[in-house]
Amino acid sequence: MTAKKDVLKAQKGNETYLLRLYRKKEEGANPLVGVVEEIGSDEKAAFHSLYELGLILSKDGSDLSKNGKIERRGFHRLKLKLPVLVKGKDFKGNAFVELTKTEDLSAGGALFLLKNRVENNERLRVYIEPYNSSISVEVRVVRVADACKWKGVGVAFEKAL
Repeated sequence: MTAKKDVLKAQKGNETYLLRLYRKKEEGANPLVGVVEEIGSDEKAAFHSLYELGLILSKDGSDLSKNGKIERRGFHRLKLKLPVLVKGKDFKGNAFVELTKTEDLSAGGALFLLKNRVENNERLRVYIEPYNSSISVEVRVVRVADACKWKGVGVAFEKAL
C-alpha cells in the first residue's frame, strides 16, 4: 500500500483536534483514512471514511446541528477548508478549471465557492487536495447560491467517500 499523509488541525467548539489523513492508492480501497487526536488528551480514534470522521467529531453521534435543529442530511458536515480543483462546464457550456477550497465537507458532498457560474444537475469533476492526492470524485451540483461575485455551490458525490 502506498499512502500519503497530511496533518491538519480542526476545531469544534472549545475542542481542538489533530487530523492525520492518509490517502490510499490501492485499487478499490477507500481513498481517505486517518486518525483523530484530541489535543491535550491521549484520546485517539481511527476513521475509514468521511462519514466515520463526522461521527468521531460529533462524539455522541447525535443528529442535532449547532443551532439545535435536527440534522436531516445523511452525513455529518465538517467545516474543513481543503483545497479543491474543479473541472466542468459553466452555464454557457464553456469548459473551465478553477482552484478553490471547501467550506464544508461530508461523506456525501461538499460546499465550495466558484467564480464560474454553474447550473443545478451539472456534472463536475472535483480533485480534493489536488497537489498531494489522487482523490478525484464525480459530483452533481445540487445547490447554487449567490455570494457577491462568487457562487456557493453545493455538490453531491456520485459515490459516498
